[in-house]
Amino acid sequence: MTKFLKVALDQHHPNFHQSILKINKISGKTNNDIYFTETMRRLIRDKLKMLGLDPHDTTSEELYFALREKIKQDENSLTRRLRYLAADKISAEANLLDGLILRLNQSCQGLSMLALRSGFLKTQLSNLPLKKTVKFMGYRTKASMFKREPMSLIFSMAQSQESASTAELIGNSLRHIGINNLSYTPIIFKKENRTRIADSSFADFKSATIYLSDKTISGSASLIKFLIEIGEIINTWVLKDRILDFVKFRDDFSVFYNFMLNDKSVLPNEFLEKFIDKFSDFTMFSDILEDLNIVEKKTSLSRLDNKILHLNNLDFWSDTNYLLNVNHHQSVSFNVKDIVSDIVEGVDFAYRSLANAQLSLKKELINQYFNISSVVEYLSGVSRVRTDNLLKEVFVGQ
Repeated sequence: MTKFLKVALDQHHPNFHQSILKINKISGKTNNDIYFTETMRRLIRDKLKMLGLDPHDTTSEELYFALREKIKQDENSLTRRLRYLAADKISAEANLLDGLILRLNQSCQGLSMLALRSGFLKTQLSNLPLKKTVKFMGYRTKASMFKREPMSLIFSMAQSQESASTAELIGNSLRHIGINNLSYTPIIFKKENRTRIADSSFADFKSATIYLSDKTISGSASLIKFLIEIGEIINTWVLKDRILDFVKFRDDFSVFYNFMLNDKSVLPNEFLEKFIDKFSDFTMFSDILEDLNIVEKKTSLSRLDNKILHLNNLDFWSDTNYLLNVNHHQSVSFNVKDIVSDIVEGVDFAYRSLANAQLSLKKELINQYFNISSVVEYLSGVSRVRTDNLLKEVFVGQ
């Protein structure tokens, strides 16, 4: 274990060091962590130069405040670009949300996933009165609501607005869903500003649609952070879709679909951990890892957050989620979530945030080993308990 990683991750416990040695031995490459550290250091030096800082003569505190200033400048530039895009393509009003939705739909162009057919949803809802939903959505009759609103939106609103017994009936309608009830649907972003729809912003996995509102934008501490979080949601959707495709002809397909539908994980690897834990009796660990590789290699969209940032001229932040600079035993996070959190909370250098970068770094480190066939073979051949323990040691350092 390199000294750099120990300081960056604040992991000085011997168990963490031993777990890295162990997985290095399994991989057959004893210097994996050294190579990873050097690659990370080169990337950090490049970032420092992009900030106009000398990699050999910059203190941790100078870097910290330079990153804060950088994100403020980029936020302002991003806002101007999105307003210009809206003015050019939508209207002279230059609404920020319009520009954001245009850009996000450009990012997801050509990307489809399995979503519930409108006809199936309409069939499930047709025999229910839905009086509360009709009133909530601003209509006089169910027929007029069905004619004008997306069925997936009605379905979601009905689950939240109707009585507990009706909501249970609606939820139960998905328990015996089959692959024939789904079709490949483009992932899209839509504008939803009606105040009667609670929160006016949500990601609907059932319809491959994300509804955004002006309230979403005004309530966000950072547009850049928001773009990254949107990318993470879509990345998870892509992974879920690949796994659904993997199990689509199983008799218990509806069990898998409902798990996908109800799981609220944002990051793909968090969802993957839950999936493997719940269905470890169904498939070998290596099968799921192989499926994850399909997402990464064949779709080239496993890091959609990077693509979104690139389209918005924000490449500086596209590969910084796991970067931590170490200088004289002081770590500084390049992670947007850490930086924005400090700006919003008004904290000073001494109380700076590192948690998001540290978690990302641990996961990036373990992902390096998942790309080595000998490690995947080892993990697929050991007991579930031993696999969990090894992952826990590397991720958590316990």
